[in-house]
Amino acid sequence: MRCLDNSTRIKPFLSSLTKRVFSATCFSSARTTVKRSSELRRIPISIGFSTLLVAMSLLPSLPHTFTPGSSVAAFDESISTFAGDCVTTKTSWDLVGTVCAQVTGAPADRRIAWVAPDGSVAQVTDFFAGTATDSYVLKTGADPLAQLGTWTVQTIDPSGTTFAEARFVVRDPANANADLSLANFGAAQTSAGNNISYRIELTNKGPDEASNVVVTSSVPANTTFVSETQDSGPTFTCTTPSAGSGSGTISCSIAGLPADSTAVFTLVFNVSAGAPNGSVIANTASVTSPTIDVHTADNSASASTTVVAATSSCTITCPSVAPVSTSQCSAVVTYAAPTTAGSCGGNPEEGGSGVACSPPSGSVFPIGNTAVSCTTPTGDSCSFTVTVESSGSDPLAINCPSDVTVSSDSVSAGTATVNYPAPTATGNCATVACVPPSGSSFSVGTTAVTCTATDSSGSTSCTFNVTVNNANPGVCSLTCPGDLTQSAASGCTAVVVYSAPATSGTCGTVTCTPPSGSIFPSGSTTVTCTGADSAVCDFTVTVVAAAAPSIATCATNKTVEVVANCEAAIPDLRSEVVAVGCNVVVSQSPAAGTIVGAGIYTVTLTAENSAGEATCTATVTVHAISQNFTGFFQPVTNLPALNVVNAGRAIPVKFSLNGNHGLDIFAPGFPASGVITCDSGAPPVEVTETVTAGNSSLSYDASSDRYIYVWATQSSWAGTCRQLIIKFKDGCVQVVNFSFR
Repeated sequence: MRCLDNSTRIKPFLSSLTKRVFSATCFSSARTTVKRSSELRRIPISIGFSTLLVAMSLLPSLPHTFTPGSSVAAFDESISTFAGDCVTTKTSWDLVGTVCAQVTGAPADRRIAWVAPDGSVAQVTDFFAGTATDSYVLKTGADPLAQLGTWTVQTIDPSGTTFAEARFVVRDPANANADLSLANFGAAQTSAGNNISYRIELTNKGPDEASNVVVTSSVPANTTFVSETQDSGPTFTCTTPSAGSGSGTISCSIAGLPADSTAVFTLVFNVSAGAPNGSVIANTASVTSPTIDVHTADNSASASTTVVAATSSCTITCPSVAPVSTSQCSAVVTYAAPTTAGSCGGNPEEGGSGVACSPPSGSVFPIGNTAVSCTTPTGDSCSFTVTVESSGSDPLAINCPSDVTVSSDSVSAGTATVNYPAPTATGNCATVACVPPSGSSFSVGTTAVTCTATDSSGSTSCTFNVTVNNANPGVCSLTCPGDLTQSAASGCTAVVVYSAPATSGTCGTVTCTPPSGSIFPSGSTTVTCTGADSAVCDFTVTVVAAAAPSIATCATNKTVEVVANCEAAIPDLRSEVVAVGCNVVVSQSPAAGTIVGAGIYTVTLTAENSAGEATCTATVTVHAISQNFTGFFQPVTNLPALNVVNAGRAIPVKFSLNGNHGLDIFAPGFPASGVITCDSGAPPVEVTETVTAGNSSLSYDASSDRYIYVWATQSSWAGTCRQLIIKFKDGCVQVVNFSFR
């Protein structure tokens, strides 16, 4: 059984979309889910492994950008964000306030989930159908959910799968904040003497530009430095050790990395000839910036590669690709397949060569240099560079719109939402980012907006002013006090005294609900104040519970069987947790519904309230009848061998599944066979044992713990090569090749 490794699975919440890795997962098929309307259900779709590799390889090269507040609709199902009045469209908040989400067209099993920038689930509603509205009060102070950056609100089904989502930004107008995130990708294994490539992806998730950004990575032990290449993104200045050096640090820096931009680097090292088998090559990249980072846990990333013995004599030679010129911002590049010599293994799903390249031929490559790494099943590898050049000659320039002045008759809490024209920019595939962005909440007075255009040559900026006037100064305007956070002396409540709102104009008696001096429960409560002329403002009172929760009972361990695609979903264990404390929310990681392959997984369950958290763990064992399958036994020889046999004879194909699982072990329609191209490079091996049989049959020998599938071949197959395909009912596939004479 051939499996993928190096792995983190896709979390059902799309906020962690970029962090995906694969864990001991059979690649016989892959499953995707069609987003559905109220009339549709999830439809499993099988795709080939080549297609899966293409999709996976393209993900890291895509720009990590989005339009704040944009809604993603699953057919007729959609979600959007609004101000606290649930009427005014809004996508950006300055530290405080209430966010309203509206859902339409949802089937009867939906919930609304609010996901913080660090991936924490902040709030989940009850189930609903059709149209629903939910509000979330932004946290402040020491609350762990008082997070700046990009938030996500999404609809989910009972398994936690996302169907529609919208995103909004929370920023601090007085201080620049950014969320720098690193990802590191490398091969799972290699052999001594080979080159190994690591792809480093740096993303600024915002909300603001990060200044003086520095990315560093040291030469791993048991390797020597070969090269560093920046593949895409704003241009960094890099210093490296000399080629062939066994120590030193690669350092790349830039004066400013705009929000929602990504830079990609490829580092190549040569594994020393004396690197011992079983040793691990560990590459770690880190990023620093003086700008406040709202989530530092992902400021470093590592990838590990195990050194394995060369099981055969294999030589792989990568192609040389001439630079490609385009007037667009990317180009589809097709390159020749690497050539191999010797015994390099083989994978029939990949056309017999077994060589996998990432990104694959036919991918969309961005402007700049992109490293391509190709690896054989034996761990031998090579790499080369695809260069896409821009044929455009426009110089980089940006023109800001004229100053914007708005006269707002309904300025609430001293702010107004302002949409301004987009700046114009020229250059080679230039990207533009403005701070604060259009659609933000601007305070009464004048605010400078800075817009930056970036392309491969560098970046340039321009500024303009947004002025907000209160058109009717005599009309009442309220400015609420800032959000308050207070700890409960004991239990789950506290008496909170707050200041009255500041007023301008003629406001009469101002009424706040709940009033100052009230008893507030643990958690967040919105205080709404109203005056004359329908003036209104609000703020948040957060009461921190007196004590963190404790876990009285954890979830029990579980065993689940894989389904037809050789995978299973992590079950929801949260309902089994018995937690003691105020306003406790229970979450789990990996999240319920996470798709995994056969193996044993530790699930961490967290009980959390405003005062802290407690954790416990349970294990989920995903079982497959064909999982330590150890290969075929004689008289059949495993790949890459070509088994030579007389056509018309019956061949005893023997294998073990570590015990008797009955005779109902094959998927419908299997075993099956098909004609393949005879591989002259595959070592021929004579099949020394055949029998006479009219039909194919399956039996189990308890004394040897072996299944015996007697494969009855046809005399007409003489002079051809065929592949026997054995697919088990858990979806895993094994193959072996034959030449008939």
